[in-house]
Amino acid sequence: MVFVAAAGLLAGRPVTTHRDYLGRLAKLDPSVDVRHGPRFVDDGTVVASAGVLVARYDGPEAAESTRSGIQ
Repeated sequence: MVFVAAAGLLAGRPVTTHRDYLGRLAKLDPSVDVRHGPRFVDDGTVVASAGVLVARYDGPEAAESTRSGIQ
């Protein structure tokens, strides 16, 4: 998300990203509405994620399989 924000594409939008980059994102463009709690934010045209969005797109079984594989 940091690169997308640097391009000016997140101005005024609610977003999230990996916890290690939330502060950098907020400093890069103060107009970005950085969300610290949710794992993903969908504002209709941009979906920002703090992690994998497998459950949203492929369902809970695929998400569990992905979690198991990553761990």
